[in-house]
Parts: sequence; C-alpha cells; structure tokens
Amino acid sequence: MFLNTKAFPIVSARHHFYALCDKEDVKIWEIQRYCERYGYPIDHASVLYGINKMKEFEQNQTGTKNLVTALSKQELARERDGRKI
Repeated sequence: MFLNTKAFPIVSARHHFYALCDKEDVKIWEIQRYCERYGYPIDHASVLYGINKMKEFEQNQTGTKNLVTALSKQELARERDGRKI
C-alpha cells in the first residue's frame, strides 16, 4: 500500500485507508506522518483527493462497504494515542 506506484490496486488501497482515517476523525497531518513512517511521504492535497474519490465512489455504489482489518484499526488507535506500534 505504501509503494510509490500508480497501479490501481495500490492506489485504491491507499484511498480506502485515507477514507477510513477520515471517518475515524484522524487528522490529515496524522495520516501524513503515518505514511511517512512507512516510507511513503504524501502531501495534504493528495490525501484530500483520495478521501474525495472514495466519497464519490461510495455515493455511486449502494451497499458497498470498505474492508479494513481489526489490526489496522488498532494500529491507528495506538498511533493516535501516541503509543509506539
């Protein structure tokens, strides 16, 4: 997911990640810091673009749910609490 590529599956995964973070009220700067930790620096505008693309996708898809593992949610919660992952 944190590869510097424009391959659709990778980009889609990143956009899902950004949208999930947005739904959980994670700040954009926190998303940026998390991505940078895994070697993928991202700018503010790119995160917003991904969030908006997912909102657009969800409006066009009825009954579609984003799939996110419980581990990812726990990891984000620890990051927000300042605990080391």
